[in-house]
Amino acid sequence: MPVLPQAIPLYSQPDPPRCRTDAVHASPNGAALLLQYNCEDTLFARLLDLNNPDAVTLLSQGYFMNWSPDGAWLLFRDIETGQVWLIPVNGGEWQPLELPAGTYDAAFAPDGQRVLYAASVGLGFGSEMGVLNLADGRLAPWQTFPDQLVAHAAWSPDGNVLAYVLLPDTNIPFVIGELWLAEPASGKQLMLLAEVDAGHGYAPVWSPDSTSLVYVHRGNPDDIQADLSRWPYAAICIR
Repeated sequence: MPVLPQAIPLYSQPDPPRCRTDAVHASPNGAALLLQYNCEDTLFARLLDLNNPDAVTLLSQGYFMNWSPDGAWLLFRDIETGQVWLIPVNGGEWQPLELPAGTYDAAFAPDGQRVLYAASVGLGFGSEMGVLNLADGRLAPWQTFPDQLVAHAAWSPDGNVLAYVLLPDTNIPFVIGELWLAEPASGKQLMLLAEVDAGHGYAPVWSPDSTSLVYVHRGNPDDIQADLSRWPYAAICIR
C-alpha cells in the first residue's frame, strides 16, 4: 500500500462565538484562502494569505461570491447595503461595482474582464441575469425570468458554454431546480440538462477541461416534506 503524504495544516483557529465555518474557498492560484462564517446575527469572512499566515483580512457583514481566474481579486457582497465589492487580495483599495439593485450572485468570466450577475428586487418579482464589463463599466442585461430565480451561473473554463440553475420564485426553502446550458454571449437557453437540488446551495461545477459538469440531484423530488428539510436525499451526478 502506498504511503500517503501527511496533511499540512494551513490555518487553525476556533470558530468565533455563535458562529460556524460555512465554507472554505481556495483561490485559483493557491495563494489565498477565504473562510466564510455563518453567525446567529450576521455573516463575515476571513481572507488568509497562505504565503504569510499572519496576514488575515476581515471581511465583515457579507459573503464571498467568486474568485477572479488569476486569483488576484474576489467578489464580496455587503449584506447591509447590498453593495458588491471587487477586492484585491494584495490589500489594495476596494472597488464598488455598479450592479443592479438586488444583485445576489456574481461570477467572473474566464477572461477576468467581465462579471456575470443575477439580481431580483424581491420575492414574487422574478430575476434577471446580465454582464458588467469591468473595463468600461457598461452593464448589459441578458435574460429576465418573471417566475424564476437564476442562480449559480458560471461559464465553462474555456468560455464556450454557460451553465445556470433556475428555481421557482417561492418562499419554499428547498426546491427542485433546472440546470440549463446556455449561449456564453447572451445567456439564451440551449438545453435543459437535468433537474437538480436547488435550495441547499449546491452549485454545479465544471471540470477543468470544460467537458463535464458535476451537480447534485435530489433522489426524492416529489416529496413535499423534503422541500422543507435541510438534509436532502441526494446524489452527485456527472454529465
